[in-house]
Amino acid sequence: MPYLMRKLYVFLKKGFLIDVSYKMSFVMMLFNTLFQVFVFYFIGKIIGASALPYLGSYGGDYFAFVLIGIAFTRYSRTTLNALPDLIREEQMMGTLEAILSTPTRVATIVLDSSVWDFVYATLEVLVCLMAGVFLFGFSFEGANFFGTAVIIVLTITSLIGLGLASAGLTLIIKKGKPIAQLFSMFSDVIAGVYFPLTVLPTSLQQVSAFIPLTYSLDALRLLILRGYTLGQVMPQVVALIAFSILLTPLGLLFVDYSLRKAKEDGSLMQY
Repeated sequence: MPYLMRKLYVFLKKGFLIDVSYKMSFVMMLFNTLFQVFVFYFIGKIIGASALPYLGSYGGDYFAFVLIGIAFTRYSRTTLNALPDLIREEQMMGTLEAILSTPTRVATIVLDSSVWDFVYATLEVLVCLMAGVFLFGFSFEGANFFGTAVIIVLTITSLIGLGLASAGLTLIIKKGKPIAQLFSMFSDVIAGVYFPLTVLPTSLQQVSAFIPLTYSLDALRLLILRGYTLGQVMPQVVALIAFSILLTPLGLLFVDYSLRKAKEDGSLMQY
């Protein structure tokens, strides 16, 4: 097994063993996911046909619209929160300096360590969608699964730079996660997780154009609910690629800068 693959395997195994040792955590994830699906299903029943003018391009069904939002936004939250969580956890356990003393670059450590979080996020997405299918009749008929997989990958790569920046901030100020959470909540509101962008004021619609999740959810809904091809969502694909190219190098540079600064200040092990 190549050296880098061995490292990835070690980090995956570590994440898996930690999560399976806390069985109640999985039960709570299952409960929270099902509760969310139940709540938005009945909100959709209340809204009914009144949502059709706003959701025509997605098929007109509010429950299907919001189910895609609450399911796939888990990738966004994982990307933004997993990396600072890793840094903070290692700081608290006193193992960060030992990990960073290895020859592996800090960015590689951070990214490899978060792979299990994305596996777990995928499990959450599947639980959410299957709840919609088996409990409330949500259908994947005509969905473009290949296109969906491509957009998921682009969603993660477009946001990984912000996650890296949040991890770097955690190295410096020890509390980078609240900033990531604030951005995550803000983007949920104006990126169209719970309602279409057309109901927002024009000023907020303009701001949403600078958030990767906006393009991700739009593409996912068209691919899954309308069966669009990748060619039909190419503007969203191009936007996500542009975010990936712009933000990822900036995030990597900021992590390297943060590590150097923490070492110079002697604050690497402070928490």
